[in-house]
Amino acid sequence: MPIVASTANYTVLHDSGRNLCFVGNTQMNNLLYNYFKTRRNCTLVSLEDIENSTSEWVDTYQFMSVSTRPRFKYQVKNALDAKGVIYFSVMGDSCMLGENVNIGYNTFLNQNVSAWAGTVIGDHCSITDFIDLAHDTVIGDCCQVGPFCKFSSTTLGQGVVVNSRVFLYGPHDRPVVVADYTNINLDSRVLLSIIEPGTYNGNRRVSDLTSLDS
Repeated sequence: MPIVASTANYTVLHDSGRNLCFVGNTQMNNLLYNYFKTRRNCTLVSLEDIENSTSEWVDTYQFMSVSTRPRFKYQVKNALDAKGVIYFSVMGDSCMLGENVNIGYNTFLNQNVSAWAGTVIGDHCSITDFIDLAHDTVIGDCCQVGPFCKFSSTTLGQGVVVNSRVFLYGPHDRPVVVADYTNINLDSRVLLSIIEPGTYNGNRRVSDLTSLDS
């Protein structure tokens, strides 16, 4: 995988003051490692390195892993939880947060994410670029949200994958709720709740493949 870099700036959230450790050879882990390695002590390791690590080594780091695939998110989460690690999160400098916004651990907000008042973003999530989260939107754990998406009065279950240019709009009195492990294809418009996991074009179910399958 080529070295990646960014001219943007990033801030560590939930910072315990320990050294930073990024887990997994993904593009975004490489980007963040290359950004932070000139600013503070950090390392980039494989999942196997974590599984073979000692408790003494683990205690010197706080951990993060950014992946687009929920299956890999859960693999890393299970391995890190078994080690009793401390997690941190990262947010890009162009993000905007309203009042009472809650951002979980091991979660990445890249650039130009607007999270308005009352937004909740869970643990182990990846929220990419040009995302608008409004009207008490809730993103469950281990979700992936692609670029140029807009959410309003929406609740995602855990492990949901939302591809690029997706709009999810619910009225204030009847939010859109999306079932765990659902895939939502690019350019979708979701105006009603999704009850059954699978792959969807808008509110039309096109496959029984979940985010853990594909």
